Amino acid sequence: MERTEDRQEEHLKLFYLPKGHPDFGVDALEHYGTLTYLDDEGNYHEEKVISEQGDYARVYDDIYQVIVHGKEKTVNDEETITVMEILERGIEGCS
Repeated sequence: MERTEDRQEEHLKLFYLPKGHPDFGVDALEHYGTLTYLDDEGNYHEEKVISEQGDYARVYDDIYQVIVHGKEKTVNDEETITVMEILERGIEGCS
């Protein structure tokens, strides 16, 4: 499996900025993940999974709104901790 950097990071390094570019940070087909699994009947499947379009700027804007204006977090602490635990388990499983 070829690993590539995040498209948002790649675009920013090229000074291809979000404003005015609806394709900013969008993965191409070759960057999509592949889901591999066995179904209930034991049949092997492989499917391309379309990447979600992310936007780091929205995360930073949200943090600003929380700190400066006391707004409620879009992603709460429990959700963040759950994601971190899932990632840690995944990393442990690779060892």
